[in-house]
Amino acid sequence: MNVRLRAASLWMPRFLMAREVERVRANTNAALDALLARNGLEIPKDEGGAGLEERRKAMARGHRRRVEALVDGLGRDRAIALGREALYRTGQELGRDARVRLHVTDDKDDLLMAARVLYRILGIEFTVSGDILEVHRCALSEHYSSDTCRMLSAVDEGVVSGLSPRARMRFEEHLTDGAPRCVARLRSEGT
Repeated sequence: MNVRLRAASLWMPRFLMAREVERVRANTNAALDALLARNGLEIPKDEGGAGLEERRKAMARGHRRRVEALVDGLGRDRAIALGREALYRTGQELGRDARVRLHVTDDKDDLLMAARVLYRILGIEFTVSGDILEVHRCALSEHYSSDTCRMLSAVDEGVVSGLSPRARMRFEEHLTDGAPRCVARLRSEGT
């Protein structure tokens, strides 16, 4: 494990975390906005936020409005399928970027440490046991609908693939569906 990843896992200033939330917001909203525009649907207005928590909330509410517009315009199943496809690619790009910036290796410990750093930025706490990742707290879920969570979880799945090209993650349960925690299965391809 390298120094940069270790340092980020131990501490990150709130202003840097807020800047990273902005990066995630910009990339995810761009993917959703492109999908809305391609289908002739109106792009919802964004709201701002000054601090870290306010930016998280604003991002989550913006995601929800975009997902609702897609579901209203395209129907639930089609909107979620198209949204997940676009957002998975966005997640991969975010993951590849974080891999370079944090010097993440292909080691599973590096992957999990990088995921902890990224999830902490978003206000998400999780544990891993074997190949099961469980999210116990998610600041975004307070503002997400079930459809929003189902669509946006594709970003997380893509990030894992971007952080480690052989790694895959797939959510099986969501807090927003009434589950006591989000549950995702981790696997490694080619091993």
